Amino acid sequence: MAALPTYTSSVLNSLNSATDQPKNWLPPLTPWIKINVDATVRDDRAAGAAVATDDKGVVLAIRTTGIQCTDPLVAEASALQLGFKAALENRWQFVVIEGCNYFAHNVAAWAISRNAFGDIDGSTLAPEVSNDCSA
Repeated sequence: MAALPTYTSSVLNSLNSATDQPKNWLPPLTPWIKINVDATVRDDRAAGAAVATDDKGVVLAIRTTGIQCTDPLVAEASALQLGFKAALENRWQFVVIEGCNYFAHNVAAWAISRNAFGDIDGSTLAPEVSNDCSA
């Protein structure tokens, strides 16, 4: 359990005092899995996404869900729930979930524009979806 304080310290040290947002995406420490979640809202619906990565930044899973709601808070909560489900179904023991991620947001936007929900093969994503994956 010593990894959690170290990971927390790394995240806190990366915060930009002006915005309180991480400057760069940080991979989790071994043996942790990081699940980034985010949502996007359109006129009459929303989508959520969860992107799981290992300590080397390798994408382990991408999952999306359609949400019949336009409330951003509900959409974000649905994305968070999606991340928890992915962790449970994959039986990952050490997980950190982080919200407001550009890559996860881009995946949610991609999913809603194509009505592509469920487990997503990363090779089917357009290259521009992952352009911001380090931010």
